[in-house]
Amino acid sequence: MLVVGGGEVAERKVRLLLEAEARVDIVARGAPGQRALGGVSEGFCLLSGPRNSTSPSSTEATLVVAATSDGTLNERVASRGRAASCCATWWTTPAVDFIVPAIVDRSPLVIPSRSGGVAPVLARLARERIEVLFDESFGALARLLANWRGRISVRARCQRTSPLL
Repeated sequence: MLVVGGGEVAERKVRLLLEAEARVDIVARGAPGQRALGGVSEGFCLLSGPRNSTSPSSTEATLVVAATSDGTLNERVASRGRAASCCATWWTTPAVDFIVPAIVDRSPLVIPSRSGGVAPVLARLARERIEVLFDESFGALARLLANWRGRISVRARCQRTSPLL
């Protein structure tokens, strides 16, 4: 996976990809992802270079995420990715090969939000509101319910089949 960009959008995408155990190459000016990658020591490689050296063909990537603030550069990166037989996505247009949704992760509960690429700001707003509605306690609740699921399922089956319960 190749991520081009070093701002907030790139940081979010890189964090999600690393959590999914993807191997990520990053091309960006400066030091991208310092906040998002804090504490992460493996799974990514920073390929620093001039702004125009963003060719996916220089890596072994099969997926390309163009996440810069420059729409023209994003389209150029995606075009180069497609020319190198990669699937490409970029946040400045809905014409993408794949979508990386906005995600609220309350593991094991994961709630995606997407706008089909037509309104990424709306997907982000939805994610922010969902984060408020489903705070961190929902992850703990999901884990608790997972521990009790077997017993609850057996009891429910017994209630359906036995008139005595």
